[in-house]
Amino acid sequence: MSDPVHGLLVSQVGHDADEAVRAVYRGGADSLPAGTVLVARGPANAVRQVVMAPWGACWGTHWWTADLGVLPAGEWRLELPGEPPALVTVAPHRLWRESWRWVALEQLERRTRISRAAIGTGWQDCGCDWQEANSHAACVAGLCDLILVADRHLDPALRRRVVVQIETGCRMLDLLQDEGPAAGLAAGALVHERLRARRALARDALWAAL
Repeated sequence: MSDPVHGLLVSQVGHDADEAVRAVYRGGADSLPAGTVLVARGPANAVRQVVMAPWGACWGTHWWTADLGVLPAGEWRLELPGEPPALVTVAPHRLWRESWRWVALEQLERRTRISRAAIGTGWQDCGCDWQEANSHAACVAGLCDLILVADRHLDPALRRRVVVQIETGCRMLDLLQDEGPAAGLAAGALVHERLRARRALARDALWAAL
């Protein structure tokens, strides 16, 4: 998308071959005339046409959607009149293959390296240097799911990297629980964030217990 305000929004990762694909357009109130057709061109000269449906206004812009349904595997070119085309990939297990390592390993290992030196563990949150209990607990739960559900896809080196991140998240939760008494909290409570939010939130304990 060349214009940061107008144009088609598509998944840069792609779509699984057995899941429905939705295209999204954003622009001004009059950007797409009623009845504007999105044309999707795929492998073996496959063509699918869907009318863009107005969704409404949000975040200072207007939105339209087109539900393309389940598309056969391959490269698809999405075309709207007067707009640059957008390309999407549809393939079996595409979301898993293209994202799990970046989400579960690469970004967490990077966030460990840039977390506060004074703390020495955990992950820096997205967009700021907070290290909150709820985000760490939810991430630990997801990493455990990865080991339980997809262990057969992990060689020993990859599995060890996942386990290291589980340990990193648990150490941070331990630290946040250790800070509880100093913040005047009841036994077992976690502070929400060590330096900026030394208070107890019920959902933090729930996630940590999980």
